[in-house]
Amino acid sequence: MSGGWFLNEADLDNDPNAVQVFDSNGSENGFVMRLDPAGLTEWAVRFSGIGQCRVLDVEEDDDGNLHVAVKFDGSLDVDPGAGSVLLYAAGMSGDLRDVAVVKLDAQGLYLTSAQFNDVEYQMEGVILEINSAGQPVVAFISDYGIIHSYTLSGADLSTISSFDFRQHRGRHRLPRRYAVGRAGQPALRGSFLTRVQPRSAGSVCRHTGVRDG
Repeated sequence: MSGGWFLNEADLDNDPNAVQVFDSNGSENGFVMRLDPAGLTEWAVRFSGIGQCRVLDVEEDDDGNLHVAVKFDGSLDVDPGAGSVLLYAAGMSGDLRDVAVVKLDAQGLYLTSAQFNDVEYQMEGVILEINSAGQPVVAFISDYGIIHSYTLSGADLSTISSFDFRQHRGRHRLPRRYAVGRAGQPALRGSFLTRVQPRSAGSVCRHTGVRDG
């Protein structure tokens, strides 16, 4: 399986005998596609709406369902099939302050979704994984270094637990590694490049931290 985004037209069927063209109508659209063992496209779906949409991560659970992390602005239809399930971003157009986790079945059909946002700051990165209990864990970072993490129900994507990791007066990049901690709790591990308010211009410090939820 694979995911990403495109602008204008994209042929998401790599079989030379087939064509599956999507048109983004002038804005970025996200997509998810599954390949067979020979590397040919089994199916492809796209997410679109009024605004930008970027698929940043795709994870498969033990039941074969797919969990898709999407960053978007404006409005987004998270049902890539014949139906319509609209989500509306809290941020202004172009801000990309909203993240959705969309659950699809093994054939790419919509099951459910959950939406998260940081109404103050733009999202800079998203990490999604399935923990040992089969629960999706999503973490995203704002451009002012606030890392949000949510553990979700595998059935309906309702929030089971959450935490925020804040570094005052600094800016983070996404941690190098994201892991599931003890007892299935989320953990943030690795090095953060932190820009602090320096005494002299251009000062940069490196901070290494571990946070168990």
